[in-house]
Amino acid sequence: HPMKDHAAFARCIAALVRMGHDVHGVVIGGGQPGGPAERQAAADGIADRLSAIGPRQDIPALVPGFDLYLLSSAWGESMPLAVAEALASGVPAVVTDVGDSQWLVGEAGAVCPPCDSEAMAQAASRILSLPAARRAGLGSCGRERMIALMSMPHYVELHETAYRDALVRRAAPSQQGSVA
Repeated sequence: HPMKDHAAFARCIAALVRMGHDVHGVVIGGGQPGGPAERQAAADGIADRLSAIGPRQDIPALVPGFDLYLLSSAWGESMPLAVAEALASGVPAVVTDVGDSQWLVGEAGAVCPPCDSEAMAQAASRILSLPAARRAGLGSCGRERMIALMSMPHYVELHETAYRDALVRRAAPSQQGSVA
């Protein structure tokens, strides 16, 4: 979808290469082969630094092998689950400030303005330049954050609390009179 701004993703990879990073970007999903990221990579002379592959069923096995997750969305995100999945896999993330991306990442990565591939590359460079142990620490921070915020026990607890609060409010006599 155009809101994902995959061309900005490719421009970010190109900027990282110009900065001297030995990186390879991967975009996965329907429409990726021959899509905007692949076209932009070719235009920037980094076609060999980007893989645009179609839908896969083994994403949970692939993502933990990434050094960094990049979300280049320009608009339209609410809560991008792919970011949560990357963080839960222990992969630090650089995201654009759309939807709940900033809330998801917290201290486990970096947030950039949308449509700014240079800012994304600068943030990615800072993380990629960290010693391996510090980068792994960011990954652990992201995983712990997703467990704390989005695990099934936490989800159930939040819903139980909401329903109990609603029952208490319903059972309590109204201060302002009754409405039928």
